[in-house]
Amino acid sequence: MWRSRNVFIRMTNEQDFVKAISRESCEVNGIQYRVFHWNPEFNEDEEPSLVPVWIVLPGLPPNFYHESFLKIFTAPIGKFIRRDNTTKCATHTDGARLCLEMDASKEPISYFWIGMPGSGRKQEIIYETLPAFCTHCKIQGHNDRTCKLHNRRDGEKIWIRKNVKDFEEKKIEIQAENNVELDKGKGVMMMDAGMAQGDTEKIVLSQD
Repeated sequence: MWRSRNVFIRMTNEQDFVKAISRESCEVNGIQYRVFHWNPEFNEDEEPSLVPVWIVLPGLPPNFYHESFLKIFTAPIGKFIRRDNTTKCATHTDGARLCLEMDASKEPISYFWIGMPGSGRKQEIIYETLPAFCTHCKIQGHNDRTCKLHNRRDGEKIWIRKNVKDFEEKKIEIQAENNVELDKGKGVMMMDAGMAQGDTEKIVLSQD
């Protein structure tokens, strides 16, 4: 990577990749980060809109906790990554909890139907970690409606950060060694929320 804020890390297997991209504790040595999935079109000056998101399907019957069912149910929402342990072992039967890769730039759906129309059930979706994403600035933290740069009125003064280099985030990229092809690569990135202190990290994972 040509920017010093980017660090590339190679994963050795899919299990490590899944564990890293779905990690819930977003902090390393006191530095917070965000995770993104790498692809060949990755731009170091923009944050990808595809992000790992933990969701809950409250009230979902335990017979639907199998990975194959969850992949089918959540296909319209995002790409299935994994279930949490309580869902995998069915130790908590009040709902399923899983991690998906979603496009944060799109409006999330609030429910889906299970079964045939008229005889199925409405399944609610709770998003635990879905971030706001601005399609104009290409960053997380705010959306198009709250973007001060895009929505500012003519003549209105806006705040511009000086000495950008002092606050540049660091990124770490991770790529698996399992016969990765550049046109089929996948990855992840992490970014610190506390840019004001200059202690920011990003991580990008990839695996074939």
